[in-house]
Amino acid sequence: MMDDRIKQLSDYISYHSAREAASFPIDRYFLEPYINEILGFNRNDYILYNFEKGDITYSKVLMLCLPDLWENITVDDLILIIDRFTNDFSYYALLVFTSAYLEIDLIPLILGLDTVSSERRKEIKRFLLSQYPNLLRSEEDIFWNHEEILGIHISDWEYNKQKFLLDTRILPAKRTMDELREYIFNLDI
Repeated sequence: MMDDRIKQLSDYISYHSAREAASFPIDRYFLEPYINEILGFNRNDYILYNFEKGDITYSKVLMLCLPDLWENITVDDLILIIDRFTNDFSYYALLVFTSAYLEIDLIPLILGLDTVSSERRKEIKRFLLSQYPNLLRSEEDIFWNHEEILGIHISDWEYNKQKFLLDTRILPAKRTMDELREYIFNLDI
């Protein structure tokens, strides 16, 4: 059972960040007063709840602003989180976030899980076929990260990236549009 405080704080942050954060939809500066409380929660539950909200942009930027939340997350934790997803948008948000920012490829992991139904696999592939460019970091994202507009620099994620890549179940994400397009179009589902 998920802690109600996770839901309450997450909903509070989501609502207020849209109105009060310097950058839309959220930034690390806005999150600073809440970081210790967030890190005190069950990390899997916090990540799950915020990916389940259904707003890919918000979830992606929120997670980007919280590299410290991910420091102790393992591939096994990701599997536990994925196994609890209840909607397609959770998968999409996780894939977009991990590919663009962590630069890791979770597609084979997700598609290989017994808990992901055949129909859900097809939905994920349909999403990827139409949205695969979002798996790459955009020029705007690169600018925002290098200028620390969100209060975070992409190098803050390097430890997490390397940690995940040490696990043989995780592959590096494709980094060019041509490479990514070919990969997505050739997914066997």
